[in-house]
Amino acid sequence: MTESKTPPQSPPTWSDTVDSIKKSTAKALTNHQDLLDRIAALSASAQDFSSVSYFAALALGEAELDTATGPLTFYQRVSADENVRNASRQAEKDIKKHREESSRRQDIFQIQQTVQKNISPQELSEEQWRLMKRMLLDGARAGAGLKSQDELIKLEKSLSEVCSEINGNFDNESGEIIFTAKELDGVPDAFKQNWEKISDGIYKIKHKPLEIFPIFEYANIPVTRRRAFESYESRLKTNEDLLRTALDQRRRIAKILGSPGYDTWVDYVTQVMMVNTPDKVKGFLSQLATDLAKQGTTDRDNLLALKRENETEDPRDETLYLWDFRYYDRKYMNKNTPISENPQDYFQTEFVVARILEIHGDLLGVNFVPISGKETWNSDVKLFAVWNRNEGEDNFAGYCYLDLYNALEPEPSHASVSTIIPGYSLPGGGRNYPVVALVAKFSRSGMRHNDIVTFFREIGHIFHDLLSCTEFSRFHGTSVAGDFVRAPGMMFENWAWNSDVLKKISNPDKSGKRLPDTLIDQIIASRYVNVGLFYLRQLYLGTFDFIVHTDDGTTDLTKLWNELRETISLVKVEINNPLPGHTQFRHLTRGYDAAYYGHMHSFFLAANMFETGFGGNPFDSKAGSNFVELVLKPGGSREAAALVKDFLKGDSKLETFLKHLGVQVA
Repeated sequence: MTESKTPPQSPPTWSDTVDSIKKSTAKALTNHQDLLDRIAALSASAQDFSSVSYFAALALGEAELDTATGPLTFYQRVSADENVRNASRQAEKDIKKHREESSRRQDIFQIQQTVQKNISPQELSEEQWRLMKRMLLDGARAGAGLKSQDELIKLEKSLSEVCSEINGNFDNESGEIIFTAKELDGVPDAFKQNWEKISDGIYKIKHKPLEIFPIFEYANIPVTRRRAFESYESRLKTNEDLLRTALDQRRRIAKILGSPGYDTWVDYVTQVMMVNTPDKVKGFLSQLATDLAKQGTTDRDNLLALKRENETEDPRDETLYLWDFRYYDRKYMNKNTPISENPQDYFQTEFVVARILEIHGDLLGVNFVPISGKETWNSDVKLFAVWNRNEGEDNFAGYCYLDLYNALEPEPSHASVSTIIPGYSLPGGGRNYPVVALVAKFSRSGMRHNDIVTFFREIGHIFHDLLSCTEFSRFHGTSVAGDFVRAPGMMFENWAWNSDVLKKISNPDKSGKRLPDTLIDQIIASRYVNVGLFYLRQLYLGTFDFIVHTDDGTTDLTKLWNELRETISLVKVEINNPLPGHTQFRHLTRGYDAAYYGHMHSFFLAANMFETGFGGNPFDSKAGSNFVELVLKPGGSREAAALVKDFLKGDSKLETFLKHLGVQVA
């Protein structure tokens, strides 16, 4: 029985201190530095792939560095000790700096180029050949082939500092707006506890989502919503010049890198993406905007009709403004797809999680076996040994931690998966097995349906990490193209909208009543309400990101932001002095620069994979097995486009995506 088997690898220990984090990080970095120095000193005769001292050794060095430091950098997310969290953050900074410096080493890059000339594809496996090509590409993209790196290093340092300042402004923003109780008519009392009451009937409201978003959604007075919107939209105006500087620095870096340089930052970023040219990205965004325009117009007109019913100003305003959208979107949902009772009463968190692990364990052929008595970072954390079914004697997949009620997570229901230790092949045979963790802030009393959707998505990322089986750690699990990485998780969200699944994961409420079919129907019906407007918003954000990373720096960013909003997302901003909403588009400085389109591309791929593989039967274990073998198991060892095409037995189609959304194309 799997339950009685002992995993071939022990889970991490979680007893580090500030001092041990510092020492372990320093040791790991020193070991990796020593390896690189030894490789750089190799003679030409020793520079072949099979040598313990080159490409394979470089890959192993990466893996050992990740394995040694993964738990150390993870503490910042979960440790109750602030000093330990700070030490973990510093360790991450030190590792990042080391990686950047290592990637630019010209001596290593020159040896790589020499070695490549002496190797043919026939000598290597597909993954080994991909490793060699990718290491060479990474070196070129890092500037290792430049005669002088001085200007590049200066620009990259400055860009990092500017992005850090922009993000710091986000974190430290403390603006506020004053409203009277009368102006806040319609906002439920439950939200008022988050506001500061400065005198009788006067409230001070910060620009934090928990404080100001209820105004957008519930305030009955249009002027109140507008004032709140204008204040919120302008709260980070201080980022205007900083963002323009960051965009300019990226343009300059792109020109320096490569041979003879990249035309734009989008050329640089998309080189390693699934959609690998700017023209393809532009075409994808443009075609989807066209295909969704009809549905978006219908959605907008539905909200406008509701506005006519509710607002009695004379003369009547026949325009749907941005400060109207959340308010009428909520009202439309309540009117057309009302939820008659609280679904949370039927979804006890522990029960839901156990059933989801069981459902997808059966679908993908894995067992989650609880492990007790092992140290974790919190007594609430659950540890599982995960085993592949029917894969011979040594069928261990890895370890999975579930931290479902983490008090450090800043937002309700925020959840994400971290790869603590990657999987890879060991030189003498055998494997280093992956260790992954889901950290969330679910309610102990029960899960909202949004929480269930979130858990399904994140469990998809967990499976991507656990069921990947690559030779090299750099290709493990979610180490795939950035415009594909979210797709497996997004695909798993579909199970949260299946009536049979909802019945399986629900438990009786306190009165013993089972989840009624009417409530299931109401939940499912709410899924794609105003779907056109939702996705058009994603497209306008992706288009803005694309344009600002392909232009010459002369574009008026505020004007562009507001024009794209109206022309693509179909919701109007009627303001004499357009507001700098782009300064709050945090993705531009948080790793999604020139790649925000990847959100939509992942939605698109997820819909294609679900409809093709599971649309007829979401419990089809044969389709689940195919998904593991063709998509999850290879990780990044093959091009994402090839993985998806093999699973779909053809190309992804926009028609399949639109059909999945229930959208009719004009």
